[in-house]
Amino acid sequence: MPVLWPASHASFSPACGLSYRHAGGRIAGLGRVVTATDGEEAVRLARAHDVRLVVLDVMMRDTDGWTVLQRLKAEPRTQDIPVLVCSVIDEPELARTLGAAGLLKKPVSREQLLDAVAAVIGI
Repeated sequence: MPVLWPASHASFSPACGLSYRHAGGRIAGLGRVVTATDGEEAVRLARAHDVRLVVLDVMMRDTDGWTVLQRLKAEPRTQDIPVLVCSVIDEPELARTLGAAGLLKKPVSREQLLDAVAAVIGI
């Protein structure tokens, strides 16, 4: 099952400001990583693939991450996919209320990200 990693803005920088390719073998060991260029594509990919985890920024160019999170949690096909929010916006209560499995406040180190991903998906 892939990990879905929507880009936070048009330059395709993934959420959390780290390239999944630079996150080391621990991300590679999770299987395929699918990147989305925006929130709309993230929702489409989550519907189309058997996604293991979504790493989501709140600030994206087309749709904010809170809206994407709400859409994912509202649909039967995607509601059980864990979502890890990674953003400069520090709203852990809102993230939990909307159904996020966790929130990381940027800046985030590679180890913090990898540890959070591992904790959320239970590896």
